[in-house]
This record gives sequence, structure tokens and C-alpha cells, in this order.
Amino acid sequence: MDALSALSIAGTVTQFVSFTGDLISKASELHGSTSDATAEVQNIDSVYTTLLEFSYGLKNATRDLSELESNLEAARLLGLVAECQRDCDKLLDITRTLKTEGEHKTWYQCLRKAIESKWKLPEIRLLDERLQRTQITLVLLICSISSEFQRLQQQRIARLQKDGGLHRLNQDRQFAELRHILQSIQSQVSKLQTVGSGHGISRIQYPSHVTELEKQIQKLSVNANDIQKQQAILDTLSFDSRAVRHQAIPDAHPGTFQWAFDADDLEEEKEDKIKFTHWLRHGEGIFWVTGRPGSGKSTFMKHIADNPHTRTALRQWASPSEPVISSHYFWIFGTSMQKSKEGLLQTLLFEIFRQYPVLLKDVCPDRWESDFSSSSAAKPWSAVELRHVLDLVTSLDIDIKICFFIDGLDEYSGDHLEVSEELLRLSKLKNMKCCVSSRPWNVFHDAFGYDRSQHLCLHNLTKRDIRHYVHDRLTPHPRWQRLVDQTVYDSQLIEYITEKSSGVFLWVALVTDRLRSGLTNDDDLSDLSSRLAGFPSDLESFFDHILQTVEPFYYEKMAGTLRLARAAEKPLSILFYEFHDKEYRDNEYFLNIKRSEPDKERESMRGRVERRLNAYCKGLLEVHGDRVEFLHRTVADYLNLPDVAERLSIQSPEWFHPELSLAKVHLTCIKILPFGIPNRSHPGRYDESPLDEHLRGVLTLASLHDKDKGTVGDRFRRLLYDMELSLNAEPFETPASCISPDVSASLYFRERLLQSRLPNYLNKMLLANAKYLNSLDWPPLAIVLEEGCPSQHIETIKLLLEHGQRPNEQIEILVFGKTKRIRTPWTILLSLLIRQTMDGLASRLLPDFGPCLRAGIFDLFLKYGADTNASVYRREGQSHTTAWIDVLFACFDIRAQDEELYLDVLRRLLQNASVNGVTPMGYESATSASETILTRFFQLARVLEFSPDFEFSSDFVIRVSEYLVRKACWARWSFDSIWPKVEKAFGDAKTTHLKSIYQAEYFCLDT
Repeated sequence: MDALSALSIAGTVTQFVSFTGDLISKASELHGSTSDATAEVQNIDSVYTTLLEFSYGLKNATRDLSELESNLEAARLLGLVAECQRDCDKLLDITRTLKTEGEHKTWYQCLRKAIESKWKLPEIRLLDERLQRTQITLVLLICSISSEFQRLQQQRIARLQKDGGLHRLNQDRQFAELRHILQSIQSQVSKLQTVGSGHGISRIQYPSHVTELEKQIQKLSVNANDIQKQQAILDTLSFDSRAVRHQAIPDAHPGTFQWAFDADDLEEEKEDKIKFTHWLRHGEGIFWVTGRPGSGKSTFMKHIADNPHTRTALRQWASPSEPVISSHYFWIFGTSMQKSKEGLLQTLLFEIFRQYPVLLKDVCPDRWESDFSSSSAAKPWSAVELRHVLDLVTSLDIDIKICFFIDGLDEYSGDHLEVSEELLRLSKLKNMKCCVSSRPWNVFHDAFGYDRSQHLCLHNLTKRDIRHYVHDRLTPHPRWQRLVDQTVYDSQLIEYITEKSSGVFLWVALVTDRLRSGLTNDDDLSDLSSRLAGFPSDLESFFDHILQTVEPFYYEKMAGTLRLARAAEKPLSILFYEFHDKEYRDNEYFLNIKRSEPDKERESMRGRVERRLNAYCKGLLEVHGDRVEFLHRTVADYLNLPDVAERLSIQSPEWFHPELSLAKVHLTCIKILPFGIPNRSHPGRYDESPLDEHLRGVLTLASLHDKDKGTVGDRFRRLLYDMELSLNAEPFETPASCISPDVSASLYFRERLLQSRLPNYLNKMLLANAKYLNSLDWPPLAIVLEEGCPSQHIETIKLLLEHGQRPNEQIEILVFGKTKRIRTPWTILLSLLIRQTMDGLASRLLPDFGPCLRAGIFDLFLKYGADTNASVYRREGQSHTTAWIDVLFACFDIRAQDEELYLDVLRRLLQNASVNGVTPMGYESATSASETILTRFFQLARVLEFSPDFEFSSDFVIRVSEYLVRKACWARWSFDSIWPKVEKAFGDAKTTHLKSIYQAEYFCLDT
């Protein structure tokens, strides 16, 4: 039983005890008295009404207690409520009788008569003693409940503080407020504990203390819930790989990049000096950092974003508030979140809300109002929602200034012009500016290179830094001093390296590593100079030079290993290289591999992999923890060069295929590692887990070759078949938190197969076994729709429909554990593509609507009988609309390129559209559902034309109206009261045009 519910019920009891006690006190004074002076004059009707309210309140309290979790306190409170209910009913009975006699107008007169005719003094005393016992028992119970509440809340606050500390969340003031409320609760409890003592509170004071206690407990619960909601929403903005790239970027060498904060530290000419510090202190807009590949842009961005001098300078710009500093590092070899717009926006918002969590309630109202423990609160963020929230943050009337540091725009996976325009837009928002870095590509130069005072070219500014770095790398070597003693040309060698580097730090790092090796071999200055002269000055030629030093014996493994690394979407674990090495001895090693425990030999495995990679790749691949990464992004660029790719392909074994080799390792990991089936939070939805990562890795790679009828395609199909057999053969455990604890390995595999764009393989399995999908507990079509944009699965959806799956197959869903809702694959599709506006007055299209329309998803569903009049329930709650109405009202959000396709879909929907039992948009009543729908449509046509949130052609809406007018005529919907609204929306001429269509259709029907 929670404290707030208990105190709410206890409050009703205390009010009754106090009120009744006061009446009994007056009754005792009246007994035997001939004077009315001691009696408070009350109207009998007022007393009766109050007692009646108490009776209802106590009955409700009994009902509420019966629904709460049963424990000792609940049982005791239920007993007190029942006793008070009996006393209240008795008093009501007496008052009701006296009230009907109508002789007396005041309570004390009625009570005197009741005492004389019905009550005796002992009965009054017994009732008074019973009320006193109830009061004392209730106080003890309230104190016990409150003390337990305080104990639990102290534990909860400690957990919340720990959870907030993980993200360094700025909630100190909120936690201080919670502690203050806890002290206030303790004070109220102490006051209540004085009941019964000589100096205790009176019955009149007693209810007010209980009420105040209830208020404080409610306030604490609300405030603690607010903190928990802030943390829950912040968790949805974070992602596992958010800080990975930042950690992977090397720290700046000590003493380098000082010129960023002191331009006098530069050797370059005065005109090349930058105004970075001035921009931090006073500037606006975008500051662009560019430079050659390998010049150290990421290290520089990390250095300035983390440097305390940056915050100090920004304080002058942000004064009087503290600046918000947020940084994001794009990574072309990272996860999708590390190279996407969503990842960028989530990182930026995460940092804003980490420092100002109180903003979340105002700028994320939908997520705030969601149950933060539900999947709706944790749903993925879309780019549209993220952008909208960021705009809201900057539009609030609060003094917050935000500076973003964004590295590696050239590593963004989307349209570079689009992301440049987005950043320009952001930098023009109130109190926001951005420092960005990229390679010097034309698209970025056109966007950011217009202001030389807010632009620096890194490789032109690092001569002193490189000289300093070379000195610090070479001079500590124990043999350097001997070299210096023999010659006076040591400084010339350092200067020669500095000049030849052309500002490329990566080249310098590679050269100094090899010169240090020469020093170890006792090279003299002449030898070192010869080495240096033999090193190409450009990175691509240097990488060629490095690979030429690999022993020919390792050429096959060199080529295969580098191609494997390049084919992977992100850095692979050392396990991949350990198992891939087995492939050169047996390219079907994965078929008969046995379960093992590689974690026990992780260290020795890391050592083996590191030594092999050094032999095969000579440092172009490096081991970092459990991952293997390219030395630098320029290595991957080099491997993508056509002549390099061709050379590596020739050097590889004939059987080698990089994607197939990756899939083999994924399957090997599934077979040997002790995985469990991931938690299934919803049919078709699984939590992230190692098993899911490997299984989806195989499926994704196989999908690239699903149409391949050659050897590689056959190998992938054999691999998929073997994977399903392996999963079914292993004794996987199901997590205790899984909502479907009976989920099997077979069900898990087949759900993931449906979502992986493998229609040809799926067709093969269905032809071999028509019941292949019968074990699923949800319609296969619905499972497909749980993953990504439905348009990506058009071939799978088409296949399922051809194999007899039904778009109207019903699924019963419980809302809040009790209310049944019926959904179908068709209505799930609509809920994914169309949403209602907050006021429920219009439809807004979600990002996937256009791709689905163009892919023909609507055509497919309608071809196979999708129900035009189905009720569409949204995931966020219980509100619902009707399929054809959703699509109709979406016309105000249709892009010009989609107009014809939309009209064709609308025409087919309207053919069978009905208003019987539909839920029109909006809440006004009307003489008929059709009138409500038509009224709302033409009102929106008039209003939304001037809304900045909607962009549509009035001519297009007229064409939609033509379809609607024809439908109204065929369905005999009354239009008489609608024409004035049409005229307001479109004017006389267009209304006349629509009327002529209506009349022509009506004439055809009559004839």
C-alpha cells in the first residue's frame, strides 16, 4: 500500500473523527443543560449533508483499500474505516429522522431532543471513547506509514542520485528540495506523535496536520517522479556508443595547439593568425576548422572542446549565465548513431538537458506525460522530433547560451549539403553557435568558408607543434644523445621532418616511429637521413611503402584481413580476427566448431591477434582494448582506391569473400559463446544483446546476396539454414524480465528473419514448409512492420500477402492491463505513417509516409482487402481514429511529388468508406458523423492555408474535395449545411465548380 493512497484515506477518517468528535462534545455539554450558550448553532441540513459526504467518502475509502495491495497497515486501516462507517451511518440515521420532523431549525435543538428521546449519556461517552481510540490508532498508523515512506524515499533518492551521477546530471537543487520536504514530513510526524499527551494537539488541529502531511508526501512524490522522468528521458537521448569516438581520439601532445588561445604563439605570418579566442568571447555563427587528411583535426577539436580555456572564454559570451558546451564526433566506422543526424542531435540535446534538466517538462510534453516505465516513453527519437525539441529549447524565454563543437562533418553518412544547411540554421538560432571541423571539401567551403576571420586551416598552423612533437619523440631515445655527440646536424633532421610533413601529423607519427626503430638499430645520422628520404611525402604512397615491407608469405592473410576490416561497418572485436585466421586452414571451420569459453583466454588471444596483425598489416590495423581499428581514416580511404582494391583482390585466396567471411565469424560466435535469447519486450522487438548483434549481422550480410543465384548466394543460404539449426539445438535461457517467457529460439530467429529483407530465402522456406511461420504468436505482417521503414520491406510484405497473410488479421491488445483494443497489420501500418496533431484536429505525416506511398505499400494492402473503415489505435494511448479519415485529413501535409499517388490511394479508400461507427476528428457534436467530418475538413482547408506548419497547394485540396464531394453524393451524405463552409474555404467560383460536380453525380444516381 503506497503512503499517498493510505494518507488520502486516512485524511477522510481524520476529518470524520474531528467533525463527529466536535458534535459529541456539544452533545455532552447539552446533556442536562437548560442553556443554549455552550452550543454552536448549526443548521440541521448542513450537518446531514456533511455526514452524507463522509458516508460516501468512507465507502469509497473501503473500495479503494480493497483494490490496494494487502498488508498489515491496509488491514488495520480498513478496520478503522469500517468502524467509522458504522458510526457515520448511525448518526445519519438519527439526523435523517430528526430532519424529517421539521420542528427544529438548528442542530443543537435537534440534538437536545435526540438526547432526551433516543440517546443516553453512556452511549455518547462510548462513542466519544471509540472516536478517541480511533484517533490514537490512526495517528500511530499514519506515523508508521509515514516513517516507512521516509525510509523508502531516502533509498529512492539515493538511487536517483546515483543514477543521475552516471550522466553527471545537474539536479543538485532538486535533491536539496527533496531533503527539505523530507524534513518537513518528519516535523509533521513529530507533531502528530504528541496526540494524547498533556500538551498534544487538539482534534481541531489534528486534521490540518494530517492534511499538511499528505500535501508534503504528495509534493515529495511529484518532485521525485520529476527527477526520475528527467533521468528516463535523458537515458533515451543517450546511446551506448555516444562517448566511444571521443575516447578513441588521441589526446593532443603536451604543449601543442597553445596558439588556439594565444595567437602570438604562432610562427606563421600575421595575416594567417586566427581569431578563435575572439570568436569564443564575442562571435556568433559558425567557426570552421579544416585541414588535410591526417592533420590532426579530431585531436584539435577534442582539445579545444575539453580545454578549460574554452569555457573561460565562453563565459564572457554567455554572461551572466554559465555556457552550455556540447560536443559530437562523427565517425565513419562507427555505429549508425555515430555517423547520423539523429546521433548528432541526440548528443547535443543530451548535453543541454544534462545541464538544464528542468527544461524537459516544457520542451518534451508528450514524453513527459508518458509513463516513463513504458515503451512509449522510451521510443526512438526521430530526426523531426529532435529538431523540433532543439528549436523549442532556443525559443524559450530563458538565458541559456549554447556552443556546439562538431567534428568530422565529412564522416557524416548522409547528405553533406543538408547537414551543412542544418548547422547554418542552428547557428542562427537565438543564443547558439557552432565550431565545426571537416576536410576542405567544396560543399563545406561553400557553406562555411565565407568569413576568413571564422575559419582556420590546421595544416598551415602547426609547424611549431610538429617540430615540438618530433623533438619529444626522438630526443628521449637513449641513442639520440650519442648521435648528437657525433654530429651537429640533429636540429637539421628535425627541421627537415617538420618541413616535409606539410602539416600532416599522421605522417609525422609514422615517420618518427620508423626513425626510432632505426635509432634502436644504431643507425647514424646518414642512415636516418636515407630512411627519411625514402619515405614518400604523401600518405597514400607511404601506405604502399608500408605494405611492401610485409613478407610475401603473408600476402594472402594481409589481403584478406584488410578486406575484412574494410567490409565491416564498424571496428570488429579481436574474436573476429582470431576466428578468421582459422578460415585460411579450413574455409568451412564454422560448421563443426564446438562451444568454448574464449573469455578465459582473452588476454592470450589479444596478444596473438596483435602479433599477427603486426605481421600481416604492419601497423595499419591496431588493437585498442577488445577492438581492432584502422590506424586512421586515411587507411580506409587508401584501401578504397580502385588500384589498391584490385591488388588486394588478386592477392586474396580464390575462395575468399569478405562479407561471407564476416558472416562465418558471426555464426561462429553464436555457436561458441554462452548467449541467452534477448528480452522480447514486444512481438518483433528485442532488447540489444550480443546474440542479437551477431544474428542480425549474419542476416544483414545475407540480405545483400538474397537474389544471388551463384556460389556466394548458395553459401549464404546454407549458412542461414545452419544458423537456425544451431539456435534450435542450443539450450538457450530466457531472461526473467521477458514479457513472453515462452519465446523459443525458433520464434526469435523467424521474427528476425521476417525483418531482414530476405524474401527469396523466406520464399524458399515457405515452399518447403507452408507452416513455417505458424508458430508465431503475432501476424507475420505485423512483425515485419516493427522494424524500420515499411517501404524497405516491400518485397517481404508482397511475398507474405501472396502466401495468404491477411492485412485485417486481428490482434487483441490490453491497454493499461485491462482495456482491450483491436489492431491489425493494416492499422499498425497507418499508426506508423500518420499521427494526429496535439489538438486532434488534423493528420500529420510521419517521415516514412512518403517512401511507403512511392513504394506501393498502400496499393498492396488495399489490393489484398485492407479495411477502409478500421479503427486505428495509436501506441501512445487509447485514442483512435478511422483509416480512411486519417488518410483524407493527411492531404494538407502531402508533398507535391506525391500528389498523384496520394489521390489514387484516396480514391480507392473512399470507394468503401463509411461513417457508421467511425470516430470523426475533433470533439464537437453534429447531426451526423458525415456532417462532422465534412465540416472539419472544409474548416481546416480554410484555416491551415495560413498556417506556417502546413504547406499545400490549394488546387490540390480542390482536387481532394472533388473526390470527397463525389463520395458524399454516392453515399447520400447531406451537404446542405456544408456549402457555406466550402464557400468560406474556397470562395464563390470554386464552390460553384464543386456544386456542379455534386449535382452531376446526383443526376447520374437518379437516372
